[in-house]
Amino acid sequence: MKKVNDSADLVNVTIEQILEWAEEMAKKGLYDATTGRLMRTGLKSLVTILDETEAHDPRSLLASLDEIAERWARANKAVPDTMKTYKQRASNLLEDFIVYMENPAAFKGRGGATGAKKAEKKEERKTQRPTANEVDEPAPSALNTFRLPNGKVFRYSLPESFTIEDLRRIVYHLLPATADFDPMRPGGGYPPMSPALDSVQ
Repeated sequence: MKKVNDSADLVNVTIEQILEWAEEMAKKGLYDATTGRLMRTGLKSLVTILDETEAHDPRSLLASLDEIAERWARANKAVPDTMKTYKQRASNLLEDFIVYMENPAAFKGRGGATGAKKAEKKEERKTQRPTANEVDEPAPSALNTFRLPNGKVFRYSLPESFTIEDLRRIVYHLLPATADFDPMRPGGGYPPMSPALDSVQ
């Protein structure tokens, strides 16, 4: 992709080109597979709210992302946490794309070539003694297990005073991570929840 010099160079860029660019970055190792997929899902979901008369170029999308995310959330009855997550992922992708187009050689990516070093630092933090401000992680023995019919095992740990509202937030948080999640499905990709969950406000 060529280097750009001003905003006019990006006006004709399409969302499909941005999504294809993110896939290319994953192939080059500048994005890990999960990072690239989640950012693409975030952007692809939010832009479904736009019509053909609205600007779709990366700089316009980035400038209007707050409004776009709020419109998408209202239209799809999405919980605030989901909206914020999608907005952040879409923002990261748009910012990365613009930075890359301005200077490809300076683009460092996310979780790609530097991923090993980040993993090493993460392991170092795990071995350090936790401070008073850190949240205690549950010990392995405190994990509950739920065996699914297909043989998969789901492991989890419940906080104190766990509520239905907590459960609903967790369900919506985990949905985009599922293999068959489809952001183009009516309702923003979310299947109908049980009445007990959907009725919680």
